[in-house]
Amino acid sequence: MKTELVHKVIWVSLCLLIFVSKVDAGSLRDINNILLAEQNIREDNPQLGQLVETFLKNQKRVVDFQSSGLDNNEYLRLIECQVRAFASCQDKVTGAIIDPVYKIEWQYSTPCYALSIGLLAQTGYLKDDALVKSGIKALDCSVSEMHENRCAHHHGEFFIQPIMLAMDLYKGLVSEAQMIVWHEKMAEIDPYVLYRDNLKRKKSIIITML
Repeated sequence: MKTELVHKVIWVSLCLLIFVSKVDAGSLRDINNILLAEQNIREDNPQLGQLVETFLKNQKRVVDFQSSGLDNNEYLRLIECQVRAFASCQDKVTGAIIDPVYKIEWQYSTPCYALSIGLLAQTGYLKDDALVKSGIKALDCSVSEMHENRCAHHHGEFFIQPIMLAMDLYKGLVSEAQMIVWHEKMAEIDPYVLYRDNLKRKKSIIITML
């Protein structure tokens, strides 16, 4: 399980890295910086603000920084390797990515798989129509699971980011009718229903801390 979790983290991180550096966002949804301004971080959370300030000061001391030499294509190659490894784990009927050991869909593997393929296709790196269709099926499965409040392990909160990024990337790869269906399903989601289990746990944690 630890290995799988590491794979997921690497998978999403690489996708986000390439997404912001290589994909032309002009035709996509406007991208805003969601990070709090440095001053806000200090005011809202002094402890975190101090850590951020220390980190920024340390960064200024680095004078011999050297690039790894890896370009975007190398990261895309790594993502493709991950995708092809998981392609054989896809349920041919539902489109979900099934854990080969536990034989069930595990957490948010399916939307991350869909996001990865969308990224590879949108950057022009991937020329495999069969794999693109596999990604479309995975995204359709993920959207439906959120819409029907049945995300694997109740991990709806971890579905939303890869799904929304993927929906932008699949524009032009699916019909306009399909995009409309996905958008309509996402618009109907009630977060208080979808996240009810996690909201209860988080509320309990807050009460315990108080």
